[in-house]
Amino acid sequence: MRILYSKLETRKSVGNPQFAIGFLLTLFLAGFGTARASATTMGLEQLVQASTDIVRGHVASQESRWNETNTQIVTLTTVVVAERMKGRAPATVVVEQPGGTVGNMRSDAAGTVRFQEGGDYVLFLEPAKLPSRRLVVGMIQGAYRIYRDAATNEERVIQPSLKPVERDATRVSEPAAEPPDGAETIPLNQFRQQLSAAMAVPLIVPRGTSIPIIIETTEFEGVGRMRVVGRTTADLLPNSKTAIPAGSTVEGSAQKWQGVWKVYWTQVSVHGVSVPILASSEEFSEGLRGRSMMVKVK
Repeated sequence: MRILYSKLETRKSVGNPQFAIGFLLTLFLAGFGTARASATTMGLEQLVQASTDIVRGHVASQESRWNETNTQIVTLTTVVVAERMKGRAPATVVVEQPGGTVGNMRSDAAGTVRFQEGGDYVLFLEPAKLPSRRLVVGMIQGAYRIYRDAATNEERVIQPSLKPVERDATRVSEPAAEPPDGAETIPLNQFRQQLSAAMAVPLIVPRGTSIPIIIETTEFEGVGRMRVVGRTTADLLPNSKTAIPAGSTVEGSAQKWQGVWKVYWTQVSVHGVSVPILASSEEFSEGLRGRSMMVKVK
């Protein structure tokens, strides 16, 4: 699920005291917003539904740089894919996260994955703005590090922790051999079983779910009738087993009666998985394209 964070203007010199104060305040606000957004706990079923790709892979390299508009620092982690558990990810994926260090400028973003050099991971991924990159679903919640127990030689999975860290969360800084103190772990085989069970859970949109959408396309089907397609404008977690990411498709048909468009919504699609819904909404404008509305599932 996408986490929004503030744009950081960090190209000026930190030698300017006024800029330094403003810069630190910006970092604080950015970190605070991210921390609040990432505080929502996601279950394994929700991670599966919100992901376009689930892969096992190891960290090959990592670098921090300015983004394409030179407004914020991002850290790019290259992961070599060893196994595709969902989707058709390429042989290598580039994971983008906010924050990092470029020269003498550093920004920290709460909730990001602290990737380990050479670390082996199961990652839940979704597309980033650039097609060549991916985001980790749920930020730190979507990254499960694998390690081999020195005593038993068993592969185990470290459960992601939402506990905040004080240091740069995107910097490669620790060995990947052992889990951190106090971390909860389970055998990899057990995790695979849990993942298989989560992937078998059908997508169901509960009654009463309110879905904010914007209508993107309309198709004329006769006098006073149209086919309409909208996109969700926010990430939704209506219950512990359902995730509807922003950008999911909502489809239906509209009929005009006495100057009012009545829209009957029939389907929600999440990453290619479609489920029926029963919902309706009304719009009093002449056209529907570009209109925002709330769809409540009956």
